[in-house]
Amino acid sequence: MFDTLSKKSCFSSLSNHCHIWDIDIDQRSYDIAFNEINLLSHKEKEQFHSFRFQEDKARLIISHIALRHIITYYTNIPTLLVEFQYNQYNKVYLANKTSNYLFFNLSHAHNKAVIAISNTEVGVDIEHIKNLVDIDELASAIYSCDESQQFSQLNCDQEKLNYFYTIWTKKEAYLKALSTGLINDLKSIHLGVEAKSKIDHKFVLQKINIYHSEYIAHVAFKGSEYKNILHFHYNDLNLENII
Repeated sequence: MFDTLSKKSCFSSLSNHCHIWDIDIDQRSYDIAFNEINLLSHKEKEQFHSFRFQEDKARLIISHIALRHIITYYTNIPTLLVEFQYNQYNKVYLANKTSNYLFFNLSHAHNKAVIAISNTEVGVDIEHIKNLVDIDELASAIYSCDESQQFSQLNCDQEKLNYFYTIWTKKEAYLKALSTGLINDLKSIHLGVEAKSKIDHKFVLQKINIYHSEYIAHVAFKGSEYKNILHFHYNDLNLENII
């Protein structure tokens, strides 16, 4: 189901692949991550303790600890020394200097998180499909004219949900890849529901095949050519071999 990744080929593989790491948000993962809470920055710890609900705490600590271990796997930077910096739009980058460019992005929803790794700017979004009472109102705020027309032709509620979350995750992934903050008018972006699409020959959008039907996810990365997506599971990463 999932691909395997050799430590020796981490960076070379990124030349024609985009890597997606699948992470489970569950009690076992929380217990393991909580034992490593000292790896989090002061800012992340403050955010963790500010959350009222346990599920929000779990999503943050599990995904952020996993991100550090994954970065160590690619860079050999000791996990405890992995540092982040933020641009003016609060997008996170690796502060440590490495011999290769490594870009990453994180998204989580419900009991699942995904981390995208690329050698160019990258954005990823995953959403848990759930019924939306105000779906028509939400759709009108983000759809382009063509997208609105396609949406209006759908009769089945499930088709409408799938269409909405497809458009939403594509636009969210694209905005995150832009790394310049939100675009005021999401309706100005037309992406459609195709599994692959290009934007002005500057960014590429591709669907991520999440192995759970209740999730939809997309990744966007800077470039003009499509890439093969390699999909890994975080539980398959041998943490004993990580610094």
